[in-house]
Amino acid sequence: MSYNEVINKLEDCDKIIAIALGGSRSRGQHRIDSDYDLFCVISDNDFECFKNSFRIFLEKIPSILYAAEAFYLENWGYLFKAIDYDNVNYDISIIPKSRINEMSVRSTNIVIKDTDGIYQESINCADDDRFLVSTLERRHFIDYGTLFGFERIRFFEAVQKADYWYAVRCLERMKNYLIRCDRIQTEVFPSSRSCPEKGYCDTNDYLKRIYIIDGDIDTLVQTSVKLCELFTKVIQDKDIQMRSQLLW
Repeated sequence: MSYNEVINKLEDCDKIIAIALGGSRSRGQHRIDSDYDLFCVISDNDFECFKNSFRIFLEKIPSILYAAEAFYLENWGYLFKAIDYDNVNYDISIIPKSRINEMSVRSTNIVIKDTDGIYQESINCADDDRFLVSTLERRHFIDYGTLFGFERIRFFEAVQKADYWYAVRCLERMKNYLIRCDRIQTEVFPSSRSCPEKGYCDTNDYLKRIYIIDGDIDTLVQTSVKLCELFTKVIQDKDIQMRSQLLW
């Protein structure tokens, strides 16, 4: 019932010219607790104003408890997250009509509203392989290795400033970039680009054992050293090792 109410409110908004359901629910592969992934195309002239007020728009839907703007996500658009009173989650992305090509439109998406046929046209010429996580991740292999090195620099700058929580954030990103690189070279990819840790197979729980955060900045430093050792041991591509280590 909450889903129908959300859809009805989105459909009634004249600034939204197209709506589609994507993700596991559009493919019939969802679980009972799966999110609803909704893609909305907004008229160009209304986009900026609509984007700035979209969180409020969502929270005015009676069944929605909270909503928040998340970030711009490659191949999704501007992502908003919402949760209803039954603890059902919604990922709702919006994009202006002129930038619909930035969305990962797939042949399995289910059109809900399509004022001028723009979404159906995109579905008709969709290249599903283009947006596979494996395809997208491989493209960024060198980037992830380099970013590991960038985050290590930021980490030690935070340590020097005794900024504990920023150091933790840097450490977390280092861990995620290591996981991404390891997944790419082992050809085992996450189900979602935004959750690199999901389903990650950590051999002998090694990463879990060395990744320790206990409130002590010295422990963070020890953890970073072990992460770098693991990166060098796990990542076999010499070019990526070199690019990362030059930043160390």
